[in-house]
Amino acid sequence: PEQFGKTFLIEPVLASGVGSGAFAGRAYDAFPIQFERHGNRVLWVVPNTDFFAPAGSPVARSLSLSTGESVIGASAIAGEDPASKHVLFAPTLLLTDFEGIGAELGRRAAPPPPIAGGFVIRIGGAFSVDASRTYVDVAKALPANDELTVVLGFTGPENALSTVPDSRGFSIRMHYSVIAQPADDGYVPRLADDRVGYLDLMQKRYGSDQWKSPTVHYIARWDMRKAPIVFYLTDSIPPQYRDTIRNALLAWNDAFARIGIKHAIDVRNQPSDPAWDPDDARYSTVRWITSDKPDFGAYGGSLIDPYTGKILRASIVVDGEDVRAATRGYRDFGIAAHASPGADCLAVDCSYSTEFADDAAFGRIALATQGVALNEEEYARDWIRALILHESGHTLGLRHNFEASTLYSIAQLQDPRFTAAHGIAASVMDYLPVNISPQGARQASYFQLRLGPYDYWAIRYGYVAVPGVHRPDDERAALRAIARESSRRELRYGTDEDAAGEGNIDPRISVFDLSSDPLAYDEQQFQVSDELVHKLDRVFPKNDQEYYEERLSFATIMRNYVRAATLATRYIGGAYTSRSHRGQPGGAPPFAPIPRTTAHRAFTILANHVFSSSAFAFSPALMRDLGSDHFGDFSPVGGAQRPDFPVLQYIGAVQDIVLNRLFDPYSLARIADFEAEGGHSNGGMRLSDIFEWSRSAIWDDAQGRSSIPAAHRELQRRFTDLMILIQAVPSQQITLLGTPREVQALARYELRLIGRQVAVDLDRADLDVGTRAHLEDVKARIGRALSAANVQAI
Repeated sequence: PEQFGKTFLIEPVLASGVGSGAFAGRAYDAFPIQFERHGNRVLWVVPNTDFFAPAGSPVARSLSLSTGESVIGASAIAGEDPASKHVLFAPTLLLTDFEGIGAELGRRAAPPPPIAGGFVIRIGGAFSVDASRTYVDVAKALPANDELTVVLGFTGPENALSTVPDSRGFSIRMHYSVIAQPADDGYVPRLADDRVGYLDLMQKRYGSDQWKSPTVHYIARWDMRKAPIVFYLTDSIPPQYRDTIRNALLAWNDAFARIGIKHAIDVRNQPSDPAWDPDDARYSTVRWITSDKPDFGAYGGSLIDPYTGKILRASIVVDGEDVRAATRGYRDFGIAAHASPGADCLAVDCSYSTEFADDAAFGRIALATQGVALNEEEYARDWIRALILHESGHTLGLRHNFEASTLYSIAQLQDPRFTAAHGIAASVMDYLPVNISPQGARQASYFQLRLGPYDYWAIRYGYVAVPGVHRPDDERAALRAIARESSRRELRYGTDEDAAGEGNIDPRISVFDLSSDPLAYDEQQFQVSDELVHKLDRVFPKNDQEYYEERLSFATIMRNYVRAATLATRYIGGAYTSRSHRGQPGGAPPFAPIPRTTAHRAFTILANHVFSSSAFAFSPALMRDLGSDHFGDFSPVGGAQRPDFPVLQYIGAVQDIVLNRLFDPYSLARIADFEAEGGHSNGGMRLSDIFEWSRSAIWDDAQGRSSIPAAHRELQRRFTDLMILIQAVPSQQITLLGTPREVQALARYELRLIGRQVAVDLDRADLDVGTRAHLEDVKARIGRALSAANVQAI
């Protein structure tokens, strides 16, 4: 009875899964819970940890009227001891799909969503828990925690999952750790700073109107008074990789040693005790799983006290199937990926290790094609080390730093001695590509195998001991002195919200870019990819291997091609950003438009490799070699089931990805704003530039040629359609998109220019039939569009 009203933490972890996001070892966000008795029921109450006021104060009473707790479940009392008053009730909440696994499985099992009216429509299967097949499997009462494993019986659509015999009925094991809210033992939460990348806990504290802001942010970190942090390597890890993982974890000891904390991390093998459980909340673990088609390569998560930010436990999961991808030269993303360039993940919200495995496969193809004798075991071990360095950084509280990749020059990245001493980036917390040099250039380290200068600095901010600290504010001045160093080039920081969504305006804060000149790196990646495509059939398939292997390798190369293109688009309509505070030495203002010369350089790269009539010069022999999987389905593109490779659709999909990014409403609005602010007079872009550059590049081969290649005719049609669409959209919708209406005037202007050029070209007598039909069609469509009734004001 004395436990009613007290706070416990519940951490859900999948003990066994079925892939597709429901993988063994996945830790869901822990949440606080209080049990309250009301008559013959026990309510499961989640206390509100986002707001705080001194207990018993007037502001606390006021706050209680404006915020509330959540009641997320109720259990009937099953029994009560008359003497002790101990109460027994079933863990009903834990026998439901509280974490939404069924909904996530449905989304991932669904086909690619169609687009209607600019909105993505999700069509997914329904997976739900069947109570008749759900039960508590194991329950352990331990001194500091309770551990429950439940079997959730799911039912769903037939044949929706490839990892179970029949998806109309399958089981997932969910493990719950229930631990008491950590007692106040003198731990002082550390204040966060937006210039240093830590996972943070936000609280709104009330009590004084004199505070500039009631919001405080505490970083997530371990209490190093209780060092070492002990990681257990489970016996699921292949023996040949255990030392690699161990050494990667121990590498962080050097960063702690520099601030006076010796032996901060210890790594041990799983105990031989059969009762030892890797899901037990008392243990931090590294485990190894194997999936059919992994959604990730590795995962690092932590159990964090929601009141203080103190990390209580950590878990790292490695999917061994991605190691195979790193060494064989391709990664099988599933049926849709073999012919669609958009089947992989181009956004930051994807798993680092998913794309990292694909990138390692790309490196494997490149090295084989270049004739480099590669030690595959060493290559795989280095890939794993880089992966564990990154994921273990998360378990120490560190966030991503996507600006770390821009520290070193291409010359330094091609210097083996330099990369051996310094690595390839400023931090292991970036999403780094495999460092592959073009044919003929020196080849240096492939992966980031050591901590970078940012990592040492971030650990200093989070863990250095500041004397005389009794409350967070006592160390504010010391922490700000460390954070002011962030203007140093090697310590610059940008994270997830800077690299994805509406915040992704700074091209230096990107995933899978590299070098202090990212555009030169993009050009290099196009060069490497082109070399590989031309030589691919010399390496894949090997004798007596399926041609399907060449198809998968080709898709891997082209995903690298698409990535280089999308990285270059970010320099067009973007801005350089800074997290510096006012008065910070070496600091910069929050925004600076990217110069027009830089934007034009980026566009020229795109024009040459994506829009030009000479781009995508795939040989007919290569296309004939891209065989299908005769043990599986054909690869769908655009809804069509075809065994042969749909090259025109593939090229069109790549070009559409780039066009959509260039004419993104937010990007166009930003260019217009910079122009209105006088940016053009200071060397910035004009809104008309993006229209003029695109039309000039896409229609580069019309004038003076008797034949336009089929792929380029398709691109010209799509660009013309885009201009027709922009000029025809009702003005109200343009305004709702936040885009200046000038884009419609510019689109009509470009259509008139295209129409004039087409009219001149049609006077040629030597046009082939396909080209003439194409030009006549474009002329007619432009004529209809420009003479249509005015709908802009509707």
